[in-house]
Amino acid sequence: YARATSAPNIQELFEGASQTFPSGLTDPCDGVTASATGEFDADCRTIPGIAAEIASNGVFEYDDNTDRQSIEGEDSGNPNLEEETAATWTIGLVLTPGFLPGLTLTVDYFDIEIEDAITLLPRQVSIDECIASSGTSPLCSLIVREGVTTPRPRTPGTVFQVNASPVNAAIIETRGYDVAARYSFDMEDGALDLALAYTYLSNLALQPSETLPGEDNKGQLDGDGRRGAGFEHRANASLTYSRGPLTATWRTNFLGRIRDT
Repeated sequence: YARATSAPNIQELFEGASQTFPSGLTDPCDGVTASATGEFDADCRTIPGIAAEIASNGVFEYDDNTDRQSIEGEDSGNPNLEEETAATWTIGLVLTPGFLPGLTLTVDYFDIEIEDAITLLPRQVSIDECIASSGTSPLCSLIVREGVTTPRPRTPGTVFQVNASPVNAAIIETRGYDVAARYSFDMEDGALDLALAYTYLSNLALQPSETLPGEDNKGQLDGDGRRGAGFEHRANASLTYSRGPLTATWRTNFLGRIRDT
């Protein structure tokens, strides 16, 4: 058993801001009225710009041209990131049978859970979680809404800017087995060495944040989006023949079926 940490890299911490204009974003508050009783309507009415718009027009709603088309955002690093922490469990067995000299076999089981994993949440998630948390989520700091008075020709209360930066929000779990075998023996005219390494991934799950459902990443090309592909089966093997100053090696790799999502 061990506790492990991984510090954020330079890009995650200090990447400079670049402007973008995201499309397809929706606001849970769009269409709220003074008497609406939807799940988040009461929270929406606490936002000053939305309350002012309802008081003036009876409803808060986006204009497709002036409001939706002008939403902007910045992509940047996050200097407030903290290290990821992990709890790791491993148990292994090593076999060197006396009846077959030259053979070594190892079997290891691993179980790893990473907390506060660094992830880049979609902008829509930031909007939804900010409303669902009644404005208390740290993701609210990434969102800028129009105030009651604004120099821009936009509806008060509408989302004007949604920024995206990595946050310590995800939980990653993985389990599996590592198997390795090596067999070496002498021949009349040389020596032969055979090696095999195989990994079976029984679980790879990502929960982007505590309030979002988990994702099964096993068998997906992008894995958790940062740590590589989630191959269920992978193996490599080699065969080496040695004779005096001559050494010849053949190697092969196997990667199991995977899907691109």
